[in-house]
Amino acid sequence: MNTFLRLGDYNVPGYDLKVTGGMEIYEEDLSGETSGTDTAHKGIKPKTLNVSLNIRFKDKSQLQELIKVLETKDSTGEMKVYTVANQTANAGGITQVKVFERVEWTEQDGLRAWSVNFRLREHLSVPEKVELRQKGAAAVVEKESGQTTGEVQTQNPDTNWKKVIEQVDKVVS
Repeated sequence: MNTFLRLGDYNVPGYDLKVTGGMEIYEEDLSGETSGTDTAHKGIKPKTLNVSLNIRFKDKSQLQELIKVLETKDSTGEMKVYTVANQTANAGGITQVKVFERVEWTEQDGLRAWSVNFRLREHLSVPEKVELRQKGAAAVVEKESGQTTGEVQTQNPDTNWKKVIEQVDKVVS
């Protein structure tokens, strides 16, 4: 079965493609200096994908194009978000990714090819979406009898960020 990796409308070139997934679960040790095993759950970080593949020396233009795709930024200067199509990514529930940490390509002795490695991080992970929904949810105030008296709307966290970006754009312009 052929493995493939698609980032947006770009098919990642090369051969011997390997994609591995992972996630970090953070916990805090609550045992102090005792031998207890109590911990407090601190959250799940976005999932990551480690990608490795080979590109032949004769396909140098494919490596150059891949590097350009991986270093692409969006209009705000952030790394571009890609919709990902890959069986490993999709099995882990990953649908959108950004390139992060590093992209490497190394000459392979005897293969006449480059070994290419890069990492992708999930964008808007499920835990992140849940947190955003909880922060943006309306708080309902009730009377003692249990009747609703109204809603208190919380501000969307994206709104503040967009305002800051707009102000920076005005100053820079």
